[in-house]
Amino acid sequence: MSIYPAEIEEVLLGHPSIAGVAIVGLPHATLGETACACLIPKVGATLNLQEVVDFLRPRIAAFKMPERVELFDSFPLTPTMKVQKSVLRDAILSKETKTS
Repeated sequence: MSIYPAEIEEVLLGHPSIAGVAIVGLPHATLGETACACLIPKVGATLNLQEVVDFLRPRIAAFKMPERVELFDSFPLTPTMKVQKSVLRDAILSKETKTS
């Protein structure tokens, strides 16, 4: 089944503690890829996976649910102000490699 990141991003932008969101695909051994929600929390807000899942559960199908949440202060942007999702994905994977 296909997951459209923009659909999940739009829903998550409705969360009162989220200032920015980008959904990226991360490698998964059996599924091929899983969704990771890269979030910029609003000032003073804290977020975790369970809070995001609880917010999304009544709004999107279960198979579209992100399996991971990563928090960022800002997103890398192109000159045209689009989020560089490949840079986000590489940063997450690099962090995993350093902690392994």
